[in-house]
Amino acid sequence: MPRKPLALATTAALAAGALAVAGCGSDDDGPKDFTLIQEKPEIVEVDTGGKGTTKGDEFHFEARMNDEDGEAAGILLGDLTVTGLAGRFGRPKGLQINRSQLVFRLDDGDIMALGLSNYATADWKLAAEEPTSRAIIGGTGEYAGARGELVTTRKDDGTYEQEFKFSD
Repeated sequence: MPRKPLALATTAALAAGALAVAGCGSDDDGPKDFTLIQEKPEIVEVDTGGKGTTKGDEFHFEARMNDEDGEAAGILLGDLTVTGLAGRFGRPKGLQINRSQLVFRLDDGDIMALGLSNYATADWKLAAEEPTSRAIIGGTGEYAGARGELVTTRKDDGTYEQEFKFSD
């Protein structure tokens, strides 16, 4: 190949690569951070072991989700499983660790979150006004491939603030 066409081809290939790399981290990629308000959940308990709270006990719940203006935004479907018992390995007697699996079904797709959270053994609630974080592990629709962190804060009125922080 003569030098001039080779130089043009190389320049064109480098320019195309630069454009592709420049687009990888742009502000237009991926979902934007947002916050939803979860209404009080409807909960069903499944006791899988002996008397009292045992590893493997579950709570299944669903709740309506609203945007910050109070408009309907979707629903949350969730499962909590007792993973770490209260009073073990230095945990306080009234505090257990639950594995959380959450699916937010929104108009433009689903968001999945997974993680561990500290819950009171007495009523299976997060402590009021103490944020807990879970990993956003994926989604569908507008949230396909989403990654990031979900920060959940239970409010004194029994609602939950769900703050979605997406990674670039």
